Amino acid sequence: VQYRFFSYYVPEIIHRVSGLSVPESHSVFRWALLWLASLFLHRYLLTWFDWRLAFIGVLLSLVFVPFTFLEDDFQPTDTPAYAFFVLALVLLVENKSQWLSS
Repeated sequence: VQYRFFSYYVPEIIHRVSGLSVPESHSVFRWALLWLASLFLHRYLLTWFDWRLAFIGVLLSLVFVPFTFLEDDFQPTDTPAYAFFVLALVLLVENKSQWLSS
Protein backbone atom coordinates (compact mmCIF):
# COMPACT_ATOMS: atom_id res chain seq x y z
CA VAL A 1 0.00 0.00 0.00
CA GLN A 2 1.37 3.36 -0.94
CA TYR A 3 0.36 5.55 1.98
CA ARG A 4 1.55 8.66 0.15
CA PHE A 5 -1.35 8.20 -2.22
CA PHE A 6 -3.79 8.22 0.71
CA SER A 7 -2.12 11.25 2.31
CA TYR A 8 -3.67 13.52 -0.29
CA TYR A 9 -6.83 11.73 -1.37
CA VAL A 10 -8.30 10.81 2.03
CA PRO A 11 -8.34 14.45 3.22
CA GLU A 12 -9.91 15.40 -0.11
CA ILE A 13 -12.64 12.79 0.44
CA ILE A 14 -13.15 14.08 4.00
CA HIS A 15 -13.42 17.61 2.57
CA ARG A 16 -16.02 16.66 -0.03
CA VAL A 17 -18.11 14.42 2.23
CA SER A 18 -18.12 16.51 5.40
CA GLY A 19 -17.90 20.01 4.00
CA LEU A 20 -14.89 20.84 6.16
CA SER A 21 -12.31 23.16 4.69
CA VAL A 22 -9.22 21.58 3.15
CA PRO A 23 -6.92 22.50 6.09
CA GLU A 24 -9.49 21.19 8.56
CA SER A 25 -9.85 17.91 6.68
CA HIS A 26 -6.05 17.49 6.68
CA SER A 27 -6.05 18.11 10.43
CA VAL A 28 -8.81 15.54 10.99
CA PHE A 29 -6.86 13.01 8.93
CA ARG A 30 -3.59 13.73 10.78
CA TRP A 31 -5.20 13.43 14.22
CA ALA A 32 -7.00 10.22 13.26
CA LEU A 33 -3.74 8.68 12.07
CA LEU A 34 -1.95 9.83 15.19
CA TRP A 35 -4.66 8.17 17.28
CA LEU A 36 -4.29 4.95 15.24
CA ALA A 37 -0.51 5.07 15.57
CA SER A 38 -0.91 5.42 19.34
CA LEU A 39 -3.16 2.35 19.43
CA PHE A 40 -0.65 0.39 17.33
CA LEU A 41 2.23 1.52 19.55
CA HIS A 42 0.33 0.45 22.66
CA ARG A 43 -0.27 -2.98 21.18
CA TYR A 44 3.41 -3.20 20.20
CA LEU A 45 4.62 -2.23 23.68
CA LEU A 46 2.29 -4.78 25.28
CA THR A 47 4.63 -7.41 23.83
CA TRP A 48 7.20 -6.63 26.53
CA PHE A 49 5.47 -4.53 29.18
CA ASP A 50 2.27 -4.58 31.18
CA TRP A 51 -0.54 -2.23 30.18
CA ARG A 52 0.54 0.56 32.54
CA LEU A 53 4.07 0.81 31.18
CA ALA A 54 2.78 0.46 27.63
CA PHE A 55 0.41 3.36 28.25
CA ILE A 56 3.25 5.45 29.67
CA GLY A 57 5.29 4.62 26.56
CA VAL A 58 2.47 5.87 24.34
CA LEU A 59 2.20 9.07 26.38
CA LEU A 60 5.94 9.61 26.09
CA SER A 61 5.76 9.17 22.34
CA LEU A 62 2.95 11.73 22.18
CA VAL A 63 5.09 14.23 24.09
CA PHE A 64 7.49 14.32 21.14
CA VAL A 65 4.83 14.79 18.46
CA PRO A 66 4.94 18.61 18.58
CA PHE A 67 8.70 18.49 18.08
CA THR A 68 8.62 16.09 15.15
CA PHE A 69 5.41 16.30 13.14
CA LEU A 70 3.64 19.51 14.05
CA GLU A 71 6.31 22.19 14.06
CA ASP A 72 9.14 22.54 11.55
CA ASP A 73 9.27 21.05 8.07
CA PHE A 74 5.93 19.25 8.24
CA GLN A 75 5.11 17.05 5.28
CA PRO A 76 1.60 15.64 4.72
CA THR A 77 3.08 12.15 4.56
CA ASP A 78 4.83 12.26 7.96
CA THR A 79 1.94 11.11 10.12
CA PRO A 80 0.87 8.28 7.78
CA ALA A 81 4.50 7.13 7.63
CA TYR A 82 4.61 6.95 11.43
CA ALA A 83 1.32 5.05 11.61
CA PHE A 84 2.36 2.53 8.95
CA PHE A 85 5.80 2.09 10.53
CA VAL A 86 4.32 1.24 13.93
CA LEU A 87 1.76 -1.05 12.26
CA ALA A 88 4.63 -2.85 10.53
CA LEU A 89 6.33 -3.34 13.91
CA VAL A 90 3.12 -4.83 15.32
CA LEU A 91 2.82 -7.20 12.37
CA LEU A 92 6.45 -8.30 12.75
CA VAL A 93 6.12 -8.95 16.47
CA GLU A 94 2.91 -10.94 15.97
CA ASN A 95 4.50 -13.06 13.20
CA LYS A 96 2.15 -11.72 10.58
CA SER A 97 4.89 -10.43 8.30
CA GLN A 98 3.20 -11.91 5.22
CA TRP A 99 1.01 -8.78 5.28
CA LEU A 100 4.15 -6.71 4.65
CA SER A 101 5.18 -8.42 1.43
CA SER A 102 4.02 -6.89 -1.80
